[in-house]
Parts: sequence; structure tokens; C-alpha cells
Amino acid sequence: EGDQICFKMVSIIDEMKSDHSQSEWSGEFMKMEAVVMYVIGLFHMNVGSEESLQEALEYFGSAIYLFTLLGDEINIISAKKNIAKIEAKFSGGEISHDEGNDLEFSKRQYKYWLGKLGEQHPITIRRGELLAHALYCSNQGVAAERLLAKMAAISRQVHG
Repeated sequence: EGDQICFKMVSIIDEMKSDHSQSEWSGEFMKMEAVVMYVIGLFHMNVGSEESLQEALEYFGSAIYLFTLLGDEINIISAKKNIAKIEAKFSGGEISHDEGNDLEFSKRQYKYWLGKLGEQHPITIRRGELLAHALYCSNQGVAAERLLAKMAAISRQVHG
């Protein structure tokens, strides 16, 4: 069923591309295509079979190409991290874990979504939670606790 949904998503993108000239296929259209490629990559990554992981690499590669054209650095980094996870699975090794990079990446993602969607959006709240986790893992427990308290208060306002 998931494969059928992925196929439909790609078909819709292809149909939309055929309805627009190449010069029209930029900005929001291209962003939508990039996000679809990324999400399909996540689907295949979560299936986890060797064939699905290979497909995930292809979709993440397409997403990175489009995100690069768009200058979307945050999503490029996310896709590259997923590629690194897949490559680690193939090599039988573990992905190297750099808490400092995770912390910086988490900060950048939180700031990005905060600016784009505002502090009350569920995506921003989730990114705040992930930033708190990165802070905690970087031995910054007090900052993590403060941020989690803030996220909890905002979440209560939003969700009741």
C-alpha cells in the first residue's frame, strides 16, 4: 500500500510538471517536489530492506539536488544525515555521532522552523523538544530543562 501511495505522489508531481513550463517549475513547485522526494526516501528507509534502502538513497539524492537548487540548507543536511545512516547500515558500521554537530544542527532547525511557522506550530514544538534532547546530550541539562518547560507551556496552550 505504501508503494502505491509513493507511486501516486510521483505521478501527481509528473502530471503537474507536464502542465507547467520549465521556467514555471521553480520556487514552491520545486519545493513541493523536493519534499515529496524526501518523504518517499523516508518511507523506503523505514521499510529497511536492502532494495528499499537503495531506493531511499535515490530519492534522498533527488531531494538533495532540488533542495540545493532552492538553497534549502536545513533540508539538505537532513537528507545527508539519512544517507549517512543508510550507508552505515550497508557497511555494517555505526554512524559516527558528533553531539556538537547534532546540537548545532538542532539549533539551526529550531530557529528555521520558529521563523517560518512560529512558536505554536507543532513542527516547531517538536524541533524544540529535539533541541532540548541535543542540549541534554551535550551536558547542558539546565538549558534543556528550561527549553522543555517552555515547550510544555506552549504545547498546553496549543493542545489544551
